Amino acid sequence: MQLRAYKTAEYVYGALHPEQAVSEGLDVKYPSDLPIPTGCIRVSQTVPITTGANGNVFVNYIPGGLLGCNVPDAIYQSTLNVNTTTTGTSPGTNSYVLVPYLPIAQVYDRWRLVAAEMRVEYTGTVLNESGMQYSCVHYENQNYAVQGVTGTGTIAAQSNVTLDRLSGNISLIKTGLWNEQHNVTKDPKGRTHLFTPDTPVYTFNYRLYTTSATTSYVYLNNQLSSSTYNTSTAATVGTVATDAGSNSRQYCWFFTNLPANNSCLTFQTYEIYEFIPDIAAVAVLKLEENLAYEYMSSIKDSKQRSENNKNKNPWSRVKDVILNRISHFGKNQLPKIAESIIPMLF
Repeated sequence: MQLRAYKTAEYVYGALHPEQAVSEGLDVKYPSDLPIPTGCIRVSQTVPITTGANGNVFVNYIPGGLLGCNVPDAIYQSTLNVNTTTTGTSPGTNSYVLVPYLPIAQVYDRWRLVAAEMRVEYTGTVLNESGMQYSCVHYENQNYAVQGVTGTGTIAAQSNVTLDRLSGNISLIKTGLWNEQHNVTKDPKGRTHLFTPDTPVYTFNYRLYTTSATTSYVYLNNQLSSSTYNTSTAATVGTVATDAGSNSRQYCWFFTNLPANNSCLTFQTYEIYEFIPDIAAVAVLKLEENLAYEYMSSIKDSKQRSENNKNKNPWSRVKDVILNRISHFGKNQLPKIAESIIPMLF
């Protein structure tokens, strides 16, 4: 019960604060009565953004696509759109920005996105600080750009027309789901969005590895699409099927009256994936005869990290409070609490 209580607290804390989970090296994995031998991949990415001539910028992002594919040749994809030509009443061009795959060891076979945090903040000079930031969550069709397929041009030459409705009407963002607005001068960090799955019970996705090596699988928000790839540098735009849940969420920001032609914005994302090791990669993974011992050792290391960072990070105290309160109810009440509370959180 202590183990389950701690892992529940660690998951809740990590899912609500992915940036801190990445910096502290926490294993943000779904709590389970019967732990399975999964690993945790914690990644982050930062992309600078330059404004256009009119000082307006529209940014849209779909999390879940930062990991590379098990294919012989590099396949790149982008789920980040930046539009510097919108006026708020005309859509402009929602261009794709290449966010390279992160250099993650190809030892995973199945995976799922368990948490993500993303924001666009003003990082320019204080003297030029001005403008407003509007943000919301939406469910437009999910489009992505992919390079290494039959097509024309590069990823940067592609555009996302499914976002024209939003980039061409700022009122839709002001009244969208979970909308907020921030004065850049008073709050340059602005709105931070969180991705959390609707339910802890959903399957792992498959990462590509085929003998023919002609199909590239693309994952966004734990959803799957595929395309035939080649070794060219051409790019095209694809669409992923949508549903009514968190797997179809997209996150957008609209800035007005920023300094013109100025590199003053930074997009940041922190994403955490849970994975099952690829059987072909077992030789490079650390294995213990007693998996429970290895699991407990990981818990001990996490507790030590938490203790070391307690004075640096106030959220560590929040995690300790969650753990102590959950543990207080004992082994008879914990399963009932977990079953009733966790679905409400997500």
